[in-house]
Amino acid sequence: MQVEELYDLTSWIQAEIVEKQIVQKYQQLHKVLQVNTQPNQQKQPFEEQKEQLIKALQSVALVELSNGQIEVLKEIGIANNVGQEGVDLLEDTLFRNALDIAHAAERVQQSIQKISEGVQWSQQTRDLLTKIITTEEVTEIGNDPAPPFRTPG
Repeated sequence: MQVEELYDLTSWIQAEIVEKQIVQKYQQLHKVLQVNTQPNQQKQPFEEQKEQLIKALQSVALVELSNGQIEVLKEIGIANNVGQEGVDLLEDTLFRNALDIAHAAERVQQSIQKISEGVQWSQQTRDLLTKIITTEEVTEIGNDPAPPFRTPG
């Protein structure tokens, strides 16, 4: 993977995860699930939050990434929690297994934590790479023949 390709991945994370407010949508669902775990509290529906999150997860454009970039997303905890894989995980959590609200809230919190850590890694990496990427020439740091990701626009 090239340095530029890694830098482009951080731009992709900003556009596809941060700007689409994926963490916030997970948090909105988590908030309702948490309320529903409290004894003597009226249970609240979470259909709207679930649908907004699923729509956002499905809109994440993983197909734009190289295999190397997707591997990095897996390593930093983002890939499994977005796209169709994220939708499947969420649906497994909420529906396919017997619905245990406390367990569902815990699993959603784990997804929030993993994505948040991945976003933090991306921001730190981007800040560091900005210091070394000064020209159009980029140093190759691996032998990955995949073309670098280009942000649309």
